[in-house]
Amino acid sequence: MLKDVTKYVAFWKIGAGFKAVSPREVRALTHWKILMAGFLLMTLAILFTSVWIYRDIGRGEFFSSVGPVSPKTSLLTKDELDSLANDFETRRVTFEQVKSGRSTSVVDPSR
Repeated sequence: MLKDVTKYVAFWKIGAGFKAVSPREVRALTHWKILMAGFLLMTLAILFTSVWIYRDIGRGEFFSSVGPVSPKTSLLTKDELDSLANDFETRRVTFEQVKSGRSTSVVDPSR
């Protein structure tokens, strides 16, 4: 039986190559452990949050607004629409003049 164990140990080289580990390798291994633990914790947190929100949406408990929003019901008159159309026409003409190179007084709208 002892002969079989020694053959097994020799075949798999068990115990061969053990050496003292440097402190630098220990620090690197510790840093990798910290990184992997952080990654796993963040992954679990994201998974938990996703399941929690999915469950709330499925139950109908998740809303994007606090309450019902009433639509704006102000109607425009014909005069207001005409003034708006005239304003856009004036802007179009001014843009064409600036584009063609004719000098016009351009006012900075930010001031």
